[in-house]
Amino acid sequence: MPMNDLSKSNFSPKSVFSLLPERDLRTAELNNGQGVLVESKPWTSAKIDFDSLEVGQKMLLLLGDASRIKQTKSVEWIAVIEKISITYDRNNSKKGKTRINFSALVTLDKAFPLVRLKLRSGERKGQYFSPNHQRPYALCELPSKFKNSSEWLKVAGTSSIKKIGDFDSVDLLTESDFLNALIEIKPHMTDQQIEMLVGHANAPSQCLSMARIAKLGGYQNFRVGNLQYGRLGALFARYFGIEHLPNQTQALAEGISEKDKSGYFQWRLRPALLGALRKQWSELVFQSSEAEQAEEELFDQPNGLMLKPTERASIVQSRIGQGIYRRDMLALWQGRCALTNCDIPEVLIASHAKPWKLCTNQERLDKYNGLLLAAHVDALFDAGLIGFDPDGDLIISPRLSLVQISSLGLNVFKRLRFIKEGHRKYLAEHCRLNGLNALKRNSEWG
Repeated sequence: MPMNDLSKSNFSPKSVFSLLPERDLRTAELNNGQGVLVESKPWTSAKIDFDSLEVGQKMLLLLGDASRIKQTKSVEWIAVIEKISITYDRNNSKKGKTRINFSALVTLDKAFPLVRLKLRSGERKGQYFSPNHQRPYALCELPSKFKNSSEWLKVAGTSSIKKIGDFDSVDLLTESDFLNALIEIKPHMTDQQIEMLVGHANAPSQCLSMARIAKLGGYQNFRVGNLQYGRLGALFARYFGIEHLPNQTQALAEGISEKDKSGYFQWRLRPALLGALRKQWSELVFQSSEAEQAEEELFDQPNGLMLKPTERASIVQSRIGQGIYRRDMLALWQGRCALTNCDIPEVLIASHAKPWKLCTNQERLDKYNGLLLAAHVDALFDAGLIGFDPDGDLIISPRLSLVQISSLGLNVFKRLRFIKEGHRKYLAEHCRLNGLNALKRNSEWG
């Protein structure tokens, strides 16, 4: 944006320079760029300038590391001032605190020297900072670097500021747009980016902090994860021809003010992208609340959190008879019920013989650990009212009456359509757990 257009952006020509310890700056980065700066005295000299915030004009906050300012002598972070409040000591009007709430904190690509900052107030007004400047606060002119370059645009698109440029166009993207983008972009994604995207899509309400998203990709350093997720966002932005996003992750998700249990601000995956993922990656992205419940069950088990998001997704999908597990079962049984030969896909259920909660992760994905059954047969099998011996012969629980057996049509069938060696141990276990292993097939139907 040209310098003479600065007023149109509603940004003040003034800015504030201050200092914060690096640990506080890193914490703010984890909190989706939001943080607080507190000075143990009232900055009354700048009260008039701060009043401009009350009428909607934004000011930039330039920050240096308080612990290294003597060595760096530079601005290393930039943020947007959201609110400044001054409180006074009851007993001494000259004492009090100044509190600055800021957002959209980003690290500058290249440190900006303090000696290029020009003071806006005080005895040295109009002069550049001295090389040894260490005051915790100073009002200064907004450097032309941030007026004319994309540096300040990085922070100009946050939720608290009016959106600019192509940022609005992200909100207009449809599920179909993202679906086409996924097909095109998938070959260019890294495994880590896929893990982060799948884990984000399967998270409760699709909301996660950047620290959690980074861990999904196997990154303990959230900054590395943030960089990689941002690069994924850049792939989408480039595909859509969107430029000037303050944060490339915004092509994938929106920052929200709600914090997670660790106190970090979160990102919510865009609904249009979620819809596209559910269609294009149906084997990995959950379709129902039932899957989310299964995910919680998996988390409660040993090593549940050690699995990659794609591994967890496959195991969870097997719990509800979906995903890769269902696909494998359909292929094994040629798309027909293992007992009745029914070929209506909508009523066929991929069930487990050995209960999911008692299985190892390998057993949960084993296509021989279960049967493809019509819905009413699956319900009987799951309840332990019927079973099959290791040779595939039908066993009926004495809890069913002859009338019930007939009404269910079980008198027509004697055994499974076929049996594989891999089925035997699981069918035997199902019978054992349901007390069917000592029963013989009802002679009347024999």
